[in-house]
Formats: sequence, C-alpha cells, structure tokens
Amino acid sequence: MPPKKPSKPRKPNLSRKNRKEIKRLVTLADGSTIRKSYYGETEQEAESKWREETGQLPLQGDDPGDIPGSFAWVFFNKLFPLKVGLRDRSIEDIQTTLRHVLPLLGTTQVSQIDAVVVATTCNAIGSKMILKNPRAKDREKHPEKWVPISARTVNKCRALILEVMGVAAEEFPQKVRPITSKRIKTKKDPPKRITIYTPQMLRRLYLHSQGRVCAPAVLLYGFCGLRLREGAAAHSSSLTESGNLRVETQQVKDKKQTTKDLKSASSYRVIPLPSGVHEEMKKFADPPGPLIRSLERKNNLGGDHVRAAGIAASLTRAMVSAGLPVVSTHKLRHAFSTWLESNGCPRSVRRELMGHGESSIDDTYNHPGDAVIRMWLDRLWQASMEPDTQTYATPTRKRRKMSRPAAENPRAKLSPDQVKEIRNRIGNETIGSIARAFGVSPKAIRNIRDGKAWTNLS
Repeated sequence: MPPKKPSKPRKPNLSRKNRKEIKRLVTLADGSTIRKSYYGETEQEAESKWREETGQLPLQGDDPGDIPGSFAWVFFNKLFPLKVGLRDRSIEDIQTTLRHVLPLLGTTQVSQIDAVVVATTCNAIGSKMILKNPRAKDREKHPEKWVPISARTVNKCRALILEVMGVAAEEFPQKVRPITSKRIKTKKDPPKRITIYTPQMLRRLYLHSQGRVCAPAVLLYGFCGLRLREGAAAHSSSLTESGNLRVETQQVKDKKQTTKDLKSASSYRVIPLPSGVHEEMKKFADPPGPLIRSLERKNNLGGDHVRAAGIAASLTRAMVSAGLPVVSTHKLRHAFSTWLESNGCPRSVRRELMGHGESSIDDTYNHPGDAVIRMWLDRLWQASMEPDTQTYATPTRKRRKMSRPAAENPRAKLSPDQVKEIRNRIGNETIGSIARAFGVSPKAIRNIRDGKAWTNLS
C-alpha cells in the first residue's frame, strides 16, 4: 500500500486577526432579530459597516466626535481626557454606557439638550431589551433570554449625560446650562430604617466578645468610630502613652497587608481616648502587634492581622451569643455617629472623630480641642455602663438528636459488654492497643473515655 502524502498545513485565517469587533442586533426579513458581529480596522469602521448593511443614516464625518459642539465631541475632547487615569473597570463601564448613549445623542448639539431630552433618552434606553448569556456554551443550562436593561445601567447613562453637560456648560457658558435629573430607583437601594445599637448594646456585645479579634473590634468600631479597614490595621504602636489613638494606616482590600493611603486627607487623625477605653485597649496591645490579631503563633508572638471578612464573622458570632440583632460591622460606626448627634455633640467634633472632610465654610473655622473630644467619648463610655432595661433573647444551642440509643443501634460496632470492658481497660493499656483489640478507631475509644459516646450506658 503506497504511503499517504503528507497533508499541507492549513493557512491561518488572518482576516479577523488584530481587528476590532462590535456586536449589533440585526432585524431579519421575518421580523426576528439576531446578534451579528462586524469587523473593521477600527470600531468606527465596523460601525459604518453595520450602518451600511442595515440602511441607517451614516454619521456626519468619520466619527461623531468630529462634529464640533456635539455631545460626542464634548465627551471625547473635553471629558474623556480627564478619565484616562481611571482603573480598567471604570473605563469598561464608560464604554458600556457609551454604547447606549451615543446612538441617541452622539450627533446632537449640546445646546439643544435639556431636561426633557435627558428624560426621553433615559426612557428610550430603559425600554430597550438586551440579550442575556449571549456567549454561553451550554444552551440547556443557560438559554438565551431577552431582558430589559437594568435601572442601574440607566442611572449610569443618566450620570454620564449630566457629567458631559456640566463640562459643556463650562466650555459654552452662554449656550449651555447645567441640567439636573432625578435618579431612577433600583431594587438594590438600601432600606431607610436600619438597626442602630445603643451604648448599652455595645457594652453587652463587648462583654460577650471572646478572643483577640472581636473584643478590640468592638472598641475600635463602636466606641471610636473607625472604618472597617482602619480598625483592621490598628497597631499597638498607634496607642500613645498620653492616651491617644493615631489613625494613619488601613488594610488593603481583601488582603492582610496595610497601607498608608487612607480614604482622604481628613482620614488621618488622632483620637484622644477616655481613660476607660484606653485601659481596655491596652490589654490588647501586649505583646506588641496588631490590636485585632489572629491566634498567636510559635514564631510570631505578636500574632498577625485579620482580614475584614474574618472580623465581620467574629462579630456576627458574638452578636448571636449576646442575643443582639445581627448587623454589619459598618453599622457600629453608624451607631457611634448616631449617639453623638442625638445627644447634642457639635458637628465639628463628630467630623473630627469620623474623619470626614470639610463640607461648609463653618468647618474651616471650627477646631475642637482634645479635651472636648475626649469629653464626648467619655460620655459615650459612661452611657454604656448605665443599667439596661431591654430584654434580650438567650440563644439555645441545638444539638443533633440520635434516632435511637447507641445500645439499640444496629450500626454500632461495639456492644454494651464490650464498652464496659473498654472502660475497665482504659488507664491500664494504651488507646491504640485497645482500638486494635476491638477493631475501632482510637477516636472512638477517646470518645468513650471522655464521656462523649455511650452516655446512656451506666
């Protein structure tokens, strides 16, 4: 049999390599719609191919951004250069938003856009249907589904339009004025009423906190008002001999490492602690290390930082054991600020404690001293020691009930007589030798010794 000729290698299809792709909905002759890809050297070229095939009006010029005074021109030439330094996720959100806004307002002059045009555009975007799971491989588990655009996406489009109009008002002050528009309510909006802890509830949570994670967390978040990652990065070196707590670092998101880059310049602050809080916090500063730390290690007596998720889980367990309503860690900061405001604390003091920036002219002239700030923190600490008349539910630990006693269980490997013999031999022989003699695991022998198994057998 003659040998087969070697097949020629296939030439790679280079027609779509390094080309831009856009996906658009195309209406067929029967009225149905499909999602089709268009390719070009640039996205504008692919866009022009789509418009040419579907018979839509061509854009004026090669790019809508070439029309001076248009919405696209203001965005690409005035607003977008300010956003070049944003992270990749933010740039992707802007590109997704432009995909909905530019077809409607790209060539419109900004001088012709008012509140009515913005509302009409948002309604048109909200009425569009998009294809869910367009690239799913398993169509049985993830079938194609047409869903309306979410209110969150519509709000992003609205915010982008208003931002472009604000820039246009600065560029053309005689023709354009800033526009205001109402935000569309989404299903994920947080409820207006939340559970706020009282000082007595914070004290109860502190007394039911165990370990080096939960107890200092209650002091830092509930009685000092720190942010979640600020408290997670608090160190014993942050406590001074004069009774102050320096807030200079915070934890990197989803990591144990700390950084000196805080949320804002106002977040760098020094909190004068009252004597009671300072004495309690000094208990967690020895040995030197993080105030909120994990279990001590052999090679690291100071312990290690705990992630924010671990702190939240520890606080949740303490809330359940104390019979308190379970709230997030950030709600302890809410409770701190709420008590100060409801008891007449000056706004300047609350701003210093919370690490907020200046929002009015009065903030630039009010500078409360350490004595005033320490006085209000001491009032909060003393209020937590007042008698609490509220009753709390005592949680009961549910234990798994066996369907029948071990002596009547046909799946039991030992009989009652063997268990009695094991009890007599414990202390005279090793656990391993007894386990080998009766053909069970050493753990089963230890459970009998510790009274965790065969408790009904006297």
